[in-house]
Amino acid sequence: MSTMQSAIVTGAGSGIGRAIARRLAEEGHAVVVADRSAEGAGETLRLLTEAGHTARTEVLDITDPAATQALIDRTANLRVLVNNAGIFDTCDFDALTADDFRRMYEVNLVAMFTLCQQAARVLPEGGRIVNLASRAAFGARNYAHYVASKAGVAGFTKALALELAERQITVNAVAPGVIATDM
Repeated sequence: MSTMQSAIVTGAGSGIGRAIARRLAEEGHAVVVADRSAEGAGETLRLLTEAGHTARTEVLDITDPAATQALIDRTANLRVLVNNAGIFDTCDFDALTADDFRRMYEVNLVAMFTLCQQAARVLPEGGRIVNLASRAAFGARNYAHYVASKAGVAGFTKALALELAERQITVNAVAPGVIATDM
């Protein structure tokens, strides 16, 4: 995988992440299928390699900075980072706790920040970072903690785009609406 441009896709074991991994592979990237589920990552890897693409899996918890740094370190010629991994659940506002907020932020925002920072240290000019936000960032009932985390993703992405522009690294967010996936 060292001569091809590499792309890391977190949460690539299913749903939107799997579709992103497939698209990047079709465009000629060596794809790192990063997911906490070995089974999901393995299925995505099978689909990609059966189609003749170059890919490998990395099973990790993205909230572990040492694990994400090891992922970055093991990825030669990194050109693209897609922060797709995230969590979602519903909870009435009156029942939400500070721990619910912390958990949502740790996965959906802090882990994404950590990966962006680690990747930005090695991305060359022309590198790309894509963060998955959500249309829910504009507000929705029964998941204030998710809405807040995804609004944070959108704001962080705008700030990071300005920070990395002088290095010719593009940073964008995609904000899908409701998609028919397991999540």
